[in-house]
Amino acid sequence: HGQTGGQLVPIIIQSELYQLVAESQPVLVVAEDGEIIWAARPVEATFGCSFHGEMVGKKIDELLPGFQLAQSGLTVQGVHRDGTVFPVEVELAYGLLGMTKVGIALVFGPVLQ
Repeated sequence: HGQTGGQLVPIIIQSELYQLVAESQPVLVVAEDGEIIWAARPVEATFGCSFHGEMVGKKIDELLPGFQLAQSGLTVQGVHRDGTVFPVEVELAYGLLGMTKVGIALVFGPVLQ
């Protein structure tokens, strides 16, 4: 059991809550070498993926050409699966996944100009 606000919360509920939050936000997890290791459905939809998990294994440059993992709070160009280019805003944080440093990006788009 985990604890939240002094109450015990079963691990299964924490896991389901985590999944609900993670899958409802435009989250993209990227390894240091730029390889996408996880993408939430909202990000996949923004870039035109046809199935969940399609982005895994691709390089971030395929979606956000020229984007560097050191950048954050920028509006950059995103590339849709059909080749359409559109502006997206990227907010970036870092974390550890096991012993691997990863970039955790929130990708908001398309941004209205």
